[in-house]
Amino acid sequence: MKKEEFLDNIIELLDVDEKITFDTLLKQLDDYDSFALLSIAAYIHKELHVQFKASQLQEIESINQLIQLIGNDKFE
Repeated sequence: MKKEEFLDNIIELLDVDEKITFDTLLKQLDDYDSFALLSIAAYIHKELHVQFKASQLQEIESINQLIQLIGNDKFE
């Protein structure tokens, strides 16, 4: 999966009107809450076959950090 495709999928998943980039601070998004976090975790598990502890995901501040946690080897 390309990183840009991953970003587009996260944007669609979060269903936000705001512009999101790789550096966007997720916690500053109006619709970013525990449900959004669980949705992201489920998406990553389903599409990339990676699981995280809740505490790891709670520390993520941006898409870039999320990609680093997943591992660059999962992306083209």
